[in-house]
Amino acid sequence: MNLTPNDVNEGKLNIRDPKSGKEQEFVFLPQKGAEMRKEYVKENCPEPEEKIFRICYESARSIVRKAGNKVGINLRPHDQRRHAATHASPDPAYQLK
Repeated sequence: MNLTPNDVNEGKLNIRDPKSGKEQEFVFLPQKGAEMRKEYVKENCPEPEEKIFRICYESARSIVRKAGNKVGINLRPHDQRRHAATHASPDPAYQLK
């Protein structure tokens, strides 16, 4: 939730101070998702240190849960992270088009 435009780099996100305890981690994005996020940042975040998402984790959790309920699945934000880690890997076998 603390992503800034400086953290968005083409097909990956730089996660600073992740829960793993590492200094930083990278999340790879599918090309279409990266393009959409880049356009969103361009239109909505004029300052490079401004937060991209101006909501707290609990608000994001609520939004994701409601979206899952609409399609009949129990969806959590962490499910989105796992999807990104698996399907948006730089390994061509996992690339989404």
